Amino acid sequence: MFRVNLTYRFTLITPDEVIAKLPSSHTLDPKRILSAIEIGEERFIKNAICRSFYEKLICEKNKDVTADNLAELKEKVTESLSAEEAEKLVVGDIINSESFLTEANKKLWRRYLWKLTAEAVYLIALPENYAKLTSEGIVKSNPEVPIASAGTGESVGIKLHDLKALMSIGMNNRVDPLISSMHEWICDHKKDYPLYCKKCDCDTDGVSANRKTSIALGIYDQEFDENGCIEKSCDDAENSYPCD
Repeated sequence: MFRVNLTYRFTLITPDEVIAKLPSSHTLDPKRILSAIEIGEERFIKNAICRSFYEKLICEKNKDVTADNLAELKEKVTESLSAEEAEKLVVGDIINSESFLTEANKKLWRRYLWKLTAEAVYLIALPENYAKLTSEGIVKSNPEVPIASAGTGESVGIKLHDLKALMSIGMNNRVDPLISSMHEWICDHKKDYPLYCKKCDCDTDGVSANRKTSIALGIYDQEFDENGCIEKSCDDAENSYPCD
């Protein structure tokens, strides 16, 4: 999937990728979630996997359109976009695609990060779509009135306490379990992800013993023993991966 990154900065996910992973209508306007992508990734994903790892992934998954690669990228994006959309591609645009990822990072993306990032963005988008800022002030996006169709009696919009409940359920039942499961999985494949910042707990024999932990920021492993456990740690600021 190739998409023009409309946030105009490197991000992991695009609106179409968010919608593809959510229990929502596929007719959902992508603009409804576009503004939540940057906040969702900064709030949840960067903290969950480490700043350096996050920076490396977004550098991999995005490409700046330049005069040198414009023709090549136009040809590639026609696999996912219409010929008309591809022709609109110009120097300065950003193309986002999982096909740019390494095999190890693509495996992580498809196994956990895609779904986790979509859920994180959705969580941020919920309150953003509950109310909006207009020239008249802050108003509810949808008033609580009956839908004028077929006498269903359904209500447009939800009450604030229902929104809070949805956010709490989303965090506890969807985002947190995914972060925990992803941590366990990465610890089983730690040598493939040296920039992952969270420690894999190891017993006295050096075997990972307790992988399901809460988010804990700090140092990440630089060198590993044969079991993928800690031998030496270093400061993550010294091993950042800026985009080339």
